[in-house]
Amino acid sequence: MGKMDIRNPVFKVGIVGSGSMAEAHIRAICRIKGLQLFGIYSHNRQRAQYLSKKYSNLKVVDDYDYLVESCDVLDIVTKNHTHLDYAEKPIACNKHLVIEKPVDIDVEKAMQFLSKIRNSSSKVTVISQNWFNENIQRFMRDKNDAKLGDIFHVRLTLMWRRDQDYYRANQGWRSRLKEAGGGVVLHQGIHLIDLLIRMFGDVEKVFSFTKKLQNEIEVEDLAVASMLMSNGILVNLSFSTCASCNFPFVIEVFGTKATAIIYGNNGYKLLSDDRCVRPSFLQKLFYKTGFKFEFSFSRRLREGTILDQLQQFYDDIVYGQNKTANFSDAVKALVGAYQIISKYESREAGKETIARSHE
Repeated sequence: MGKMDIRNPVFKVGIVGSGSMAEAHIRAICRIKGLQLFGIYSHNRQRAQYLSKKYSNLKVVDDYDYLVESCDVLDIVTKNHTHLDYAEKPIACNKHLVIEKPVDIDVEKAMQFLSKIRNSSSKVTVISQNWFNENIQRFMRDKNDAKLGDIFHVRLTLMWRRDQDYYRANQGWRSRLKEAGGGVVLHQGIHLIDLLIRMFGDVEKVFSFTKKLQNEIEVEDLAVASMLMSNGILVNLSFSTCASCNFPFVIEVFGTKATAIIYGNNGYKLLSDDRCVRPSFLQKLFYKTGFKFEFSFSRRLREGTILDQLQQFYDDIVYGQNKTANFSDAVKALVGAYQIISKYESREAGKETIARSHE
């Protein structure tokens, strides 16, 4: 890596991929003082040239090896099944890595890559921006302060709308199982699976159903599952991309002292026994009128963003910290996702893979 000013180090960043998520990463990088765009590598040269013109510091690079050699950080936002293929060279050269979720579609490949990271001086993060959602952080403080008592049950729902145009975009790769690895569970739901593991520990067992409601796709767009966590907490979850519109994700956590409700980025509530017995005037009004968005009037906290995660990752590199989501976290989320969509012939295989991620 190039010589740095220790007081204000600047890392050159190479973008690998040129889809919509690539631009989201680029916008975040432009706002971080210590990160400097260098170049973009993509098989879609027309799209890469468009991004290069839009972001003046970004040049199109045709030689991937040259991009790796020239940069300190590689940001991989390609198709799911190619993530780790592009990560091989940077890790061998001890470059830092940002990888969009899911980390890949092959768990065994991910497990093998984990050992390569341990033999490298590289830092690796996989995008998990919801860790920085202040509603999530507020819940974690309440949980750690034992305000909920003993947690015994969790419900998660993610009901979004992704029509045929979403699945047809970028030559339709999201609709094909071989390239996408899965549908709503692996693209949208995996972020909540990641949060679930972060909040409540590893997944022990899974019982699930999945369906494909849209005719033109090979991947699931509806999933319903029950999970047993390693600490005994029972979880029900449902994910779909066939809803009428994009509803905020909801996480309901039931404890013996209180119930916490995280309403996406819109609000957070901690309901005690007393408040459940004696609802407020506004709550009564909402119930009578059937108003659905009670949380619109609760305190709206800042959502987590890719910018938050990349800023923390920069700090991790500079100060030798490990505060953001790492590769092992991403592997556990990937295993959890595949336990739901039955990638494994045996659900117990998922448990074994999670255990191996700690070896």
